[in-house]
Amino acid sequence: MYAQLSYLNGFIEYDLVNGRIVRTVTMPYSAEGQAMSPDDYPGNSAHHGMAMSGDGTKLCMAGTIDDYAAIVSRPGLSTDRIIPVGDIPYWTQTSTDGRYCYVSLSGADQVVVISYATSQIVARVPVGDFPQRERNQKVTEEAIAAL
Repeated sequence: MYAQLSYLNGFIEYDLVNGRIVRTVTMPYSAEGQAMSPDDYPGNSAHHGMAMSGDGTKLCMAGTIDDYAAIVSRPGLSTDRIIPVGDIPYWTQTSTDGRYCYVSLSGADQVVVISYATSQIVARVPVGDFPQRERNQKVTEEAIAAL
């Protein structure tokens, strides 16, 4: 299991069978993130939001205090790329086809779409004030036509 902990600028790998932390991965701080007191972290979280690619080979992290997203390869847990995304990346979600990571930017009123394959931003979607969590849903053509 992979988990983010409130004040850890990174994540842990946890062995559910043996009930112990196997690895702790510290992610890089931005200058702004490093200067912050943990009491000032948005939502009391250094990193908030983690998703896994559909094929299970990549993790996508929201670096909340650092204004980046990170793509990390498994099982080695090596960082493929730190991606400056914008103000307050808050949550991550994998697309239904498993190829993209959606990252909500609470301070920029956007969701960015990142390709797991290239670790590049492929789209920015304006979504309105202070987005936090997103969920994948399938909507029928009829419902869209009725909008």
